[in-house]
Amino acid sequence: MTLPRPSVVLRALRPKQWVKNLLVAAAPIAAGVLDEAEVAWRTMAGIALFTAAAGATYLFNDAVDVELDRTHPTKSMRPIAAGELDISTARWLAAVLGFGSVIVGGALAWGLGVVLAVYLLINVWYSLGMKHIPYVELGAIASGFVLRALAGGAVTSTPLSVWFVVVVCAGSLFVVAGKRGAELLRTGGEGGRDVLRYYSLKGLRLLRAVTASVAVVGYALWVFAQDIANGWLALLSLLPFAAAFARYSADIEAGRGEDPEDFMLGDRVFAGLVLAWCVIYGLAVYG
Repeated sequence: MTLPRPSVVLRALRPKQWVKNLLVAAAPIAAGVLDEAEVAWRTMAGIALFTAAAGATYLFNDAVDVELDRTHPTKSMRPIAAGELDISTARWLAAVLGFGSVIVGGALAWGLGVVLAVYLLINVWYSLGMKHIPYVELGAIASGFVLRALAGGAVTSTPLSVWFVVVVCAGSLFVVAGKRGAELLRTGGEGGRDVLRYYSLKGLRLLRAVTASVAVVGYALWVFAQDIANGWLALLSLLPFAAAFARYSADIEAGRGEDPEDFMLGDRVFAGLVLAWCVIYGLAVYG
């Protein structure tokens, strides 16, 4: 086993996707406790541990799919598919990151260790075959977002309301349905991932509409249920929240949105809506 260059390992860990791990901070932010020192460092530790666990799943998935990735126009440039990182080294690194994150996470908070272990098991199952089962694979991918939010609650001992969990679940399914919809628009169901042939644009649009509606209504009910001094500001945050869903849907229909991370980092309108929500909700909770 040869030691790879650090830059190669970093690329294999997909740093562009690390933005998703910020969801670990969702629960303490929503509860208005992120300004407490202990909560802040525990949140940062949770983000770091989830980044390690996610890196393990990326390495494992790329090792499993190496032959398919070598025939893909963009995935062929990933370090394992390109031959820059050998499979045995990738598996070893995945094991270290995976087991290490669970052990350290469990030592920090047993609930965090459980969440990380469940996340790893689902992703291993996904890589080994679940990704070929229509709709089940949507739930598997969406669970990654949900588990990140649950990890934030576990590591900081922040109680999670039912409506918070509903919003996260619905929002996660919305994003994943949008991703598959964008892929289907681009490929027409031909030449993309095998599972796409089981989906239709109409069905995925319906799923997006339902999950977006559930997320927005759930968010409104969650705000009403919160004991917030500036409740009117928290309610006002519903506007950029709902507009962000509309913006993402519009980009999907325009052929963008296949890579949610690229969209979230590159779309200025969407970024502006997220910033507006952060400012309004932040003033409501922390102001």
